[in-house]
This record gives sequence, C-alpha cells and structure tokens, in this order.
Amino acid sequence: MMTDLTSRISSGNEENIEQLPLLDKIINQRGYNCIEQWKIIIFTTIAISLEGMHFNILGMILIPFKSFFQLSDSEIQFISGVMYISVGIGSFLSGHIIKKYPRTEVINYSIFCTFILHLLLGLIQNVFLFTIFRILIGFAIGIFIPLITNLLCEYCPIHRRSFVFNSTWAGYNFGCLLFAFSQLKLMPELEEENMQKTLLFTSIFPLAVFIILKLYLKDSPRNLILLGKEREAFEILEKFKGGYLDEKDRNKIIEDVKHGVNKELGGHFKDLFKRKYRKITILLIFIWFTVYMLYYGPFLIISWVIKAIGEGTVAHESNRDVILDEIKVYLIGLVGYFLGGSISEIKFFGRKKGIIFGLFFCIVFTFAGINFPQYFVTFFGIYFIFLNIPLIVIDIYSCELYPTKIRDVAVGFFFASCRIGSCLASFLYVNLFRLGTFVPFYAVIITCIIDMALMYCIPYETFGAALDTNYSSDKNKNKEKLLNTKDFSVFGSKI
Repeated sequence: MMTDLTSRISSGNEENIEQLPLLDKIINQRGYNCIEQWKIIIFTTIAISLEGMHFNILGMILIPFKSFFQLSDSEIQFISGVMYISVGIGSFLSGHIIKKYPRTEVINYSIFCTFILHLLLGLIQNVFLFTIFRILIGFAIGIFIPLITNLLCEYCPIHRRSFVFNSTWAGYNFGCLLFAFSQLKLMPELEEENMQKTLLFTSIFPLAVFIILKLYLKDSPRNLILLGKEREAFEILEKFKGGYLDEKDRNKIIEDVKHGVNKELGGHFKDLFKRKYRKITILLIFIWFTVYMLYYGPFLIISWVIKAIGEGTVAHESNRDVILDEIKVYLIGLVGYFLGGSISEIKFFGRKKGIIFGLFFCIVFTFAGINFPQYFVTFFGIYFIFLNIPLIVIDIYSCELYPTKIRDVAVGFFFASCRIGSCLASFLYVNLFRLGTFVPFYAVIITCIIDMALMYCIPYETFGAALDTNYSSDKNKNKEKLLNTKDFSVFGSKI
C-alpha cells in the first residue's frame, strides 16, 4: 500500500518536465535519486523533531511540573503561552535575519542555542529561569523551523513535493515519542524528583542534530543564485544532473531565477501586502492562526483530559497509563503525515480541497470522542491523523504561493501568526477545560468550520505548479498547462 502511495510519476510526464524552467527541469528529471535530496529530507525531519519535543514537553510533564514548582493554572497558562510568543517573534525575524547572515548558519546556530538552553532546563530549579530559558528556546525554534522547511521546498521536485514535505513532519511525532519514551524509562509514574533528570538526558538529541547539520547542510541552488553564490549553486545542480553544466545552461538558469516574478520584488515584508498578494496573505494569516490552535490547545490539556476520563471509570488510570495513552495518540497520529501528503497529491483534492477534507474529518472524530469517551484516546489519535493534513499542507501551500524572493519572509510571518494562535490557545483551552472535560472540543469543531470557510476563499490552487509561478486570477485557470498532472499516479492508478 505504501508503495502505491508513493509511486513514481508516469512516463507520460517526461515531456511535461521538458516545459519547466531549466533549474526545475534538472531537479525534476533526477527526482529522488540524488543523495542531496535525501540529505535535506533527513535533515528537515530531525530538525522538526526538536520542535515536536519542545512544544510538547510542558504538556507531557504538566502533572509533576505543576507540583514541583507549586504553580496555579494561571501560571501554567502563562509559562506555556509566553513561549509561543517568542517562537512567533523568532519566526517573524527569521526572514529578515538571513538578509545579513547565511541561511544555513542561522539554522545551525539557532539549533545549537536550543541544545544549550535545553541542557540548562535540566540543571536549574528556579521557575523564573525555567520560563526564561523556554522563551529563548522558543525564539531559536521560531528561527530555524521556517528556514529549513523553505529549504526543503526549494530542493523538492514538483511531483510528490507535498507528500515528501508532509512526511518530514513525522519528525514532530518522533520528537514527542523520544521524550515520552525517556519519561517511561526515567520517570514512569511522573515522579517530580526525576523530571530534571529526564530533561537533562534528552538534551543529547539537539546536540546530535546540531553536529549533523553543521557538517552536512547546504543551502538550495535557487537561493544561492539569488544571493550571488552561483559557483556553490552549480556545484549542487551538477550533482543533481550527474554531469557538467555549460556556460549557456548556467546563464539560462541565472536568468530564470533572477528575473520573472522575483525581479519585481524587493524581498521585504511590505511585499506580502502588495495588490497581487494582499488577499491571500490576509486569508493565510487567519488560517495559520486558527489551524495551529487546533493542535496546541488540545495537546496542552491532553494529559488532564485522559486523567479526568480515567477517574470516571472503574479502571482508574495511573500516571504511567497516562504516558502510555499519550504515546498511543502520537503513534496513531504518525499516519497523518503520510496521509496528508498523499491526499494533497491527488488532482481532485490538491492543496485546497485536501485541507478542507482534513478539517471535515477532524470535526467527525472530535464529535465521536466527545460522545464515546471510553474510546477517546483512539478517536483523538485519529483526529490527530486528519489534523496533520491542514497543519502541514498549509505550510507547503504557502511556500508554493510565494516566490523565492519573499518566501522566507512570508512563511516566517505565517509561523509567527500561528504561534500567536498557539499562545491564545494555551489560555483558552485551560479555561475551557475548567468548564468541563469536553468543552474545549466543542471549540475545536467551531474552529474547523471557520477554517474550512477561509480556505474556500483562497482563489489559487498550486497543485502541479513549479515554484515561482506567477499567480493571477486569470492565469491560475490555465496554470496546469505548465505541468500536465493528469497522468500522475498516487494510488497506483491514473487520476
């Protein structure tokens, strides 16, 4: 089945690849048979795992953390929410920082800072310092996540770009699972005295990620050309091609990248609100903002919800059982990273309908979890599967909508928007939980409906288009001429 899901493009698309700009043509002809492709896929996956670990640490240690520092619910809300604000600030600034410093160096050293701060979390016993270090970790994560996901987008061929992009976000769950299994080994009953030992032990992981990326991570040829580093760009492209690029081809690639849609942009934040991009920018702000609330709100309170459901049953759940249920949710949710990419690679769905499809089934399984609490963990895990479709596809969709010149600024800004939504969710969902165990999940249903409506309003579909396509209301209808996707096989048959 998985072979069918990730099947190769049909031979009928070979002539369509010939119609692409030369840089895209080289990358698409080689497909995923180049080591450079797999390196960036692996690097992105392990970098994303750091976000998964750190964004869920507080939720997973919530029970001992609250007791260890003698905190109120309001203080928990603040400590959780303030990190998302710092992540948002880091994301917003990421596109501006790389105007002064190389993108790969910014990624590497923000990950190194994450390691140092994670290590310090395991050494201090002061809640004020703990909060400050989490704020700084959030700032570092906010910087490197949009940059490395954009880097992946610029390396990927058109075919299966969304599938590969979505699949790398499985790293998010791997990060959560790494911490959860560390808990299971070092603090199986969520003992307060072993909390810092667990934090200290898991700091090894960001150190390993830093070392790997420092040694091997390279910027994309497209971005290197825009930075005037043609020699480095062509070295990478020659690896893709498996041969030498002559002067004519090099000049053609430079012309394609530096002109067209990138020529008319200054690469500034204000470009996002030019007439051409204003509508989609405003819609995407609200979609990113609300979609991420659907994740960070419920997952902050998940251990409380599982505990509350268990207390209402004969088989009263221990803290160990809570950890095991959380692991079950993350394992079930892994399917979503592959399902989301597969759905969005089907021509009928594409990016837009694929996101709406995921949101619809989020509503279905949230409603099922509310009405059948004895199966809540399973239904919530399935909810997580379908939530991963809008969570991840909105990222690749945004990357495809904006040209290279402003892609880092745009995606960084949207990541900032979603972190503000995550911060709001931290306060909202704790307060809703106080009103009743399942009250927060009615908010989930309402938010999904709003997001479906907003998604419908975006006028463009990016399925099958090359990066730096010049979208406009009249051109969008004909854009699939750029790459005829009717022969693209996803489930083993032509779509």
